[in-house]
Amino acid sequence: LLTGSVAAGFVTLVAGSTWPADEAPLLDAIVRVREHISGLRVILAPHETVAAHLEPIERWTKRKGLSVARVDDQRAESADLVLVDRYGVLADLYALADVSFVGGGFHDAGLHSVLEPAVFGAPVIFGPRHDRSRDAALLLASGGARAGGPVAAGGGEDAATGSDRNASSSFLMLASSSSFISTLRSVDQPR
Repeated sequence: LLTGSVAAGFVTLVAGSTWPADEAPLLDAIVRVREHISGLRVILAPHETVAAHLEPIERWTKRKGLSVARVDDQRAESADLVLVDRYGVLADLYALADVSFVGGGFHDAGLHSVLEPAVFGAPVIFGPRHDRSRDAALLLASGGARAGGPVAAGGGEDAATGSDRNASSSFLMLASSSSFISTLRSVDQPR
C-alpha cells in the first residue's frame, strides 16, 4: 500500500479520521505549505468514506491544480493528495507519515486518537478542540504535537462549500509558521 511513497522522496502528511470541519482548514493549509515544500504529499483518510464526502474533496483538489487519486489507484504513488476510500488501513498509513494530522479537533465529536500516529514518531498536529484528550495534552507538553485554533462559532464549513475563515486563518498560521516549516524541511531529505 503506497510503498513507493517513501522511496519517491515526498514529505508525507497523513491526515486521519477527518471531518469536513477539519478538512476545510487542513486543505487550505496544504496549498499554503506547498508554497514552501513542493514535494508535500497528503494522504487523507476521512472519518466517513461515502461518495458524498469524498467527491467534494476530489473536486476541491482539482480546482486547486493538485493531482488526486484514491488509495488503491495506481496513480496514488505520484498524486499530490491520496484519498483513502476504505477502512482498516489508517494505522498502516500512519507508518508512512513524516507528519500527521488527527481529525476531530475542529469538530464537536472530539479529537480522535493521537497515539496511533505518535507511535511511529511523526509530529502530530490537530485542531483546538483537544481539551478532553489526555494524550493530546501530553504530546503538546512534550513538544511532539502542535494544535491550531481557535474555532469559530459554528464549527466550520465543509471543503466543498468553503471554509470557516477564522479556523482556516489560525490553522494556516500554524501550518506556515517557521517552526512547522522547519519540521517539514527536516524530513524533506532523501531517505
